[in-house]
Amino acid sequence: MTKLIHAIAGGAALQAILPSWTARVVSEACGPTTRRLLSLAAVASLLSLTGCGAPHLKTVHHAERNLIGRDAAVPLACIGEPMEIAEMGTEPLTTSHRYSSAQTRGADGLLLASPKPSADANEWACIFDVTIRQGQILAIDSKNRAGWGFGSIKHCSAVVERCAGA
Repeated sequence: MTKLIHAIAGGAALQAILPSWTARVVSEACGPTTRRLLSLAAVASLLSLTGCGAPHLKTVHHAERNLIGRDAAVPLACIGEPMEIAEMGTEPLTTSHRYSSAQTRGADGLLLASPKPSADANEWACIFDVTIRQGQILAIDSKNRAGWGFGSIKHCSAVVERCAGA
């Protein structure tokens, strides 16, 4: 830890984060105090960005783990209606239930199957595919299509947060 602090204070964080030419310009144009301040600011910015999404990502993972093996009716109670259901196999019957953060919510906060979200809205949504076999949840696959910036992970956790403790 001490080495990390010394590296940050020495400006190594700038060299690791910035492109080489930018780091060289900053190193040549700024004194050691300014480099240290810029390095600390860069590290603080990165840490604050990762800290914002961590609780939401934890909620998503906890809900996914909590749902595996549960009865197929549980997502209806904690997520709502899937926007689509696709048959994946017949022996035994396996279906995929797709949920999207772009779906409309009812007064109770649960997702509604209709109206279906537009293709544009789904392109930037958080999608959950819940695989169900013989009445039990077999797997959950989530895709955060919006990326991780500007709080988009909040949209993912909002879909499944009620399932985290279901």
